[in-house]
Amino acid sequence: MRCSIESKSFFIHSSVVNGKKKIVATEVNSTASSFGNTRPKTAAEPKSGKFEIPLSSADQEWLGSLLYHPNESDIRLRKEYRQLSEKERGDLNVAFNLLKNDTSVSLNKYDLLANIHARSSANANAHQGPNFMGWHRVFLLMMENALRQKVKTVTIPYWDVTLDEAMDKPYSSIIWSPDFIGSGDGVIKKGAFGHWQTQFGYGNLMRFLGGQGKLMSKENVEDILSKSRLGEITNPAAEKKFNIEEIHNDVHVWIGGQMKTIEIAAFDPIFYPLHSFTDCIWTEFREQQKAKRN
Repeated sequence: MRCSIESKSFFIHSSVVNGKKKIVATEVNSTASSFGNTRPKTAAEPKSGKFEIPLSSADQEWLGSLLYHPNESDIRLRKEYRQLSEKERGDLNVAFNLLKNDTSVSLNKYDLLANIHARSSANANAHQGPNFMGWHRVFLLMMENALRQKVKTVTIPYWDVTLDEAMDKPYSSIIWSPDFIGSGDGVIKKGAFGHWQTQFGYGNLMRFLGGQGKLMSKENVEDILSKSRLGEITNPAAEKKFNIEEIHNDVHVWIGGQMKTIEIAAFDPIFYPLHSFTDCIWTEFREQQKAKRN
């Protein structure tokens, strides 16, 4: 499975101010939540308000610069993570770290963009509804555009979770090695993301693979692709067996650490290959829809 980007239009929180596109955050009351968990907030969980940092003019200008679709000559091929060459993987890691170390905006460029997913507007508009796929497609493209500002050839790979689900010991996959995305047994200490810090007091980047949740299987993907309407695979109406958001939630929980909680999930770089995979599935789903109409 290989995925390329199409130019599509989606609703996103932006406005034009003095002729320039600006990112804005719609204030919506929400509570922090783990993926697939709607229990009341506990003391250990993030409080949504802490993520509502004011956006400076520099923040807005930079975020606005990421809101564009590739033109017809800019074909980007998203490969499975393990199909990247050593140079491609190295370029991706360099680009992530250049964003993380760029403090010309609030927080830093990586974390400022990840914070968009943390804000209450994302909680309200990007999850638990049919906009899940469209919102995350735009968010994924914004991160890819940001990475390409640092290394112009970078494309976000997708992590085919089903390959790992079929393993006897998926936590031993090469994905969770220093050469790829880093370890999954606590604090990440080695590799490109060793000792990354999470904003807002959440400390070291860490993961706890397999403690809860489960990986997406080939059967899950086949079930999703057996349907023909968006409402059949998304909240609020889709059955769990066919629900791409709920199936993806299980993977977040399986990874653990920052990935387990909505507000801080995007601070872990594995967030993007996972969402690149769900986007790939959605692309195939939409291609099937088109074929059925013709």
